[in-house]
Amino acid sequence: AMCVVVALIITCGGGIIYSLNKTPSLALKKEKFTVEYGKPFNPTFDQLVDTEGLNEEDKHYLQHSVKIKSNIENEVETITNQDGTISQKDRGFAKVGDYKITLTYQNEVVTVKVKVKDTVSPELNAPDNIEIIQGTDLATFDFKSLIIATDLAQLNDVQIDYSTVDINTPAEYIAKASVEDANKNKTEKEFKITVIASSPEVETTTEI
Repeated sequence: AMCVVVALIITCGGGIIYSLNKTPSLALKKEKFTVEYGKPFNPTFDQLVDTEGLNEEDKHYLQHSVKIKSNIENEVETITNQDGTISQKDRGFAKVGDYKITLTYQNEVVTVKVKVKDTVSPELNAPDNIEIIQGTDLATFDFKSLIIATDLAQLNDVQIDYSTVDINTPAEYIAKASVEDANKNKTEKEFKITVIASSPEVETTTEI
């Protein structure tokens, strides 16, 4: 009986030692992620850690042993409320920039790099044709109410190039609108300006 007990202890002890010596190693799926601005990115164990070839026990062990920390910071939008107060809203996606995710496993620390970049140009909507009366001062004409730019990032002012337009000569001309966002993505769009002849003054005579 004593021999059986000793044999069991040795066997169990050996199993414990074997288990400790055979803990799974940490392998990454990718060392760097590139994320498009506006796309949510919440790194998880399954996204970061390569568990291919591991049995369920080892996967479970890794999942509960790896500690994940991230310095990814979501962009915050400042909103002015109707009562004049200021509030902030999490936009749900990270700001453009470089980040890192740290995975700690036993005595090992590995880092995954994350780059958030904006490669999408703004949308620019302009009428196919804008009619302007002859002699109008184009510098004060309200193009901005007709040409609308939208983008996730902050936009600079829409620029209008009407240098080809002779406002004193009725005809059709091609002008160009352009806009750039805060991340240097630019969109240009051509549109037509039609200069319309101003109506001649009607002279009235009074019969005596």
